[in-house]
Amino acid sequence: MTNRETTAESTKELHESVTEGQAGKSSDSWIKNAALFFASPFIAIAYAMALPFVGFYQFTKLSHEARVRKQKVLAKKARKARKAKKAEKAKRVS
Repeated sequence: MTNRETTAESTKELHESVTEGQAGKSSDSWIKNAALFFASPFIAIAYAMALPFVGFYQFTKLSHEARVRKQKVLAKKARKARKAKKAEKAKRVS
Protein backbone atom coordinates (compact mmCIF):
# COMPACT_ATOMS: atom_id res chain seq x y z
CA MET A 1 0.00 0.00 0.00
CA THR A 2 1.44 3.33 -1.00
CA ASN A 3 1.42 6.52 0.97
CA ARG A 4 -1.11 8.06 -1.40
CA GLU A 5 -3.57 5.18 -0.90
CA THR A 6 -3.19 5.40 2.87
CA THR A 7 -3.88 9.13 2.77
CA ALA A 8 -6.92 8.62 0.57
CA GLU A 9 -8.32 6.00 2.93
CA SER A 10 -7.76 8.14 6.02
CA THR A 11 -9.39 11.11 4.27
CA LYS A 12 -12.37 8.95 3.33
CA GLU A 13 -12.71 7.70 6.92
CA LEU A 14 -12.49 11.26 8.23
CA HIS A 15 -15.16 12.42 5.79
CA GLU A 16 -17.48 9.58 6.83
CA SER A 17 -17.04 10.35 10.53
CA VAL A 18 -17.75 14.04 9.97
CA THR A 19 -20.86 13.39 7.90
CA GLU A 20 -22.12 10.92 10.51
CA GLY A 21 -21.64 13.57 13.18
CA GLN A 22 -23.55 16.12 11.11
CA ALA A 23 -26.36 13.68 10.38
CA GLY A 24 -26.95 13.30 14.13
CA LYS A 25 -27.54 17.05 14.60
CA SER A 26 -31.09 18.21 14.94
CA SER A 27 -32.69 21.39 13.69
CA ASP A 28 -32.45 22.71 17.26
CA SER A 29 -28.76 23.48 16.73
CA TRP A 30 -29.65 25.77 13.80
CA ILE A 31 -32.17 27.62 15.95
CA LYS A 32 -29.67 27.87 18.79
CA ASN A 33 -26.97 29.24 16.48
CA ALA A 34 -29.36 31.81 15.00
CA ALA A 35 -30.49 32.92 18.46
CA LEU A 36 -26.88 33.32 19.61
CA PHE A 37 -26.07 35.26 16.44
CA PHE A 38 -28.83 37.77 17.12
CA ALA A 39 -28.21 37.90 20.88
CA SER A 40 -24.43 38.42 20.63
CA PRO A 41 -24.54 42.25 20.31
CA PHE A 42 -26.63 42.49 23.46
CA ILE A 43 -24.29 40.13 25.30
CA ALA A 44 -21.34 42.31 24.22
CA ILE A 45 -23.11 45.46 25.44
CA ALA A 46 -23.75 43.79 28.80
CA TYR A 47 -20.06 42.92 29.11
CA ALA A 48 -19.06 46.47 28.17
CA MET A 49 -21.45 47.92 30.74
CA ALA A 50 -20.19 45.59 33.47
CA LEU A 51 -16.51 46.26 32.78
CA PRO A 52 -16.19 49.51 34.80
CA PHE A 53 -17.86 47.92 37.82
CA VAL A 54 -15.60 44.88 37.68
CA GLY A 55 -12.57 47.14 37.31
CA PHE A 56 -13.65 49.29 40.26
CA TYR A 57 -14.15 46.15 42.36
CA GLN A 58 -10.70 44.84 41.47
CA PHE A 59 -9.08 48.21 42.23
CA THR A 60 -10.89 48.43 45.58
CA LYS A 61 -9.90 44.87 46.48
CA LEU A 62 -6.26 45.54 45.60
CA SER A 63 -6.12 48.74 47.63
CA HIS A 64 -7.76 47.02 50.63
CA GLU A 65 -5.21 44.19 50.50
CA ALA A 66 -2.35 46.73 50.32
CA ARG A 67 -3.76 48.69 53.26
CA VAL A 68 -4.11 45.54 55.39
CA ARG A 69 -0.55 44.50 54.51
CA LYS A 70 0.78 47.95 55.40
CA GLN A 71 -1.09 47.94 58.72
CA LYS A 72 0.47 44.59 59.60
CA VAL A 73 3.95 45.91 58.85
CA LEU A 74 3.35 49.09 60.87
CA ALA A 75 1.97 47.09 63.80
CA LYS A 76 5.04 44.85 63.74
CA LYS A 77 7.34 47.90 63.75
CA ALA A 78 5.37 49.44 66.63
CA ARG A 79 5.70 46.23 68.67
CA LYS A 80 9.46 46.19 68.07
CA ALA A 81 9.71 49.84 69.09
CA ARG A 82 7.72 49.23 72.31
CA LYS A 83 9.86 46.20 73.09
CA ALA A 84 13.06 48.21 72.53
CA LYS A 85 11.71 51.03 74.67
CA LYS A 86 10.88 48.59 77.50
CA ALA A 87 14.35 47.05 77.25
CA GLU A 88 15.97 50.51 77.38
CA LYS A 89 13.84 51.46 80.37
CA ALA A 90 14.78 48.23 82.14
CA LYS A 91 18.49 48.98 81.56
CA ARG A 92 18.11 52.45 83.10
CA VAL A 93 16.36 51.08 86.16
CA SER A 94 19.00 48.38 86.72
